[in-house]
Order: sequence, then C-alpha cells, then structure tokens
Amino acid sequence: MLGDAWEAGALRTMIADRMTIGPCETSVVLGENAVFEDTNPRTTDVTGDGFNGVVVVETDIAEGAQLAVYGAAGPTLVKLAATPHIGRPNRWLAPAGIADFDGDGVKDVAYAETPHIGGTLRIWSFRDGVAREIAAAPGYSNHRIGQDFITGGMCDCGNGPELVLPDAAWRQTLLAWLGGGVIELAVLADNTRPETIARALECS
Repeated sequence: MLGDAWEAGALRTMIADRMTIGPCETSVVLGENAVFEDTNPRTTDVTGDGFNGVVVVETDIAEGAQLAVYGAAGPTLVKLAATPHIGRPNRWLAPAGIADFDGDGVKDVAYAETPHIGGTLRIWSFRDGVAREIAAAPGYSNHRIGQDFITGGMCDCGNGPELVLPDAAWRQTLLAWLGGGVIELAVLADNTRPETIARALECS
C-alpha cells in the first residue's frame, strides 16, 4: 500500500485460467529485487483476448516502475505484457484510468509517470499482448508523496473517455483526452480541491 514502509512482493487473485477457461485462484511471487508498488490491482481485459488480466504497478529496485499486465496460466500468474521500466531507482508511475481511449475496441491504460517531479501523462495499448505507447504529454500529476490514494481518474460525460487530474504544479484541475492521436486538454478549475475533482468525475 502506498504511504507506508511496506510493499507487496506477491499477488494472489481469482481469475479465469486461459488453459481451462475456468476461474481459479492463482498467484505470482516476485524476486527479492522487485515489489508491487500500487494501491490495488485492476482486473479487466486490456489485451483484447476476451480474458481479464491484472493490471499493476511493478517496481524494480534498480530500474524503477513499470506498468505490468498479468494473466492466469494454470496455478500461476504470468506477465503478459509490460511497459519499459522508467530506468532509474525511486521512479514511480501512478495509474490514471483504463478505457478505450483510441477507439479500436480494446481498453488502453493511462498513467502519470514520475508524478512527484514533473509528471508525464502516458497512454499505452496492450492489444495482443504487445505494449505500445499511443500518446504522451508533459505537465500532469495525480499523486503526492505520502498519500495512500491516487487523485482523479477516468470519466465519460458523453464525449468518450476523459481523464481528470491535476497539473504538475497542483494549481489546476485538468481534463485530458485522446484526439487525433495526441493528448488534448482543457482547464476545468484553477484549484485542485477534492470537491472540485469529485464534481468533475461525476460530470457535474
């Protein structure tokens, strides 16, 4: 859990096994140099194969964080796809939302990379188990050091999936979406108060 001194070294979940097409309890244990550094796992199909995967933030001591997608193979979870590690120790990413941002019929994953030191919003596709970055833009954040939650998230207020999150300086609440292959934005408010973000997520 974020905000404390301990991080998980194992992941256990109930998920459909690709080999037997039935639900089973399955797990994975990381090596001593890696942890799951996240608020919670997210279970959904982001590869387009019809099976739910488990989307998590996985961190290597030397190489920093990556976004990983795990799926069941018998009694174990296997890594189906992952973004590259950020490349340096003590570098983290915070998931922002999961939705079909590019309209290809398969869900994508958005996250803020290094949200504490001038974050970059990145959107990735994992279609067919291949990690491919769709778009990226600097100037975003969604987490402050010490907090055990991620600020903002995804909403659909009638215009397709959009992301609500603070700017990198935590002065404005932003609305971001994918348009024409690039991340576009609008300023919703000149503050990042919790009630402002909550109203935006509720489309009010």
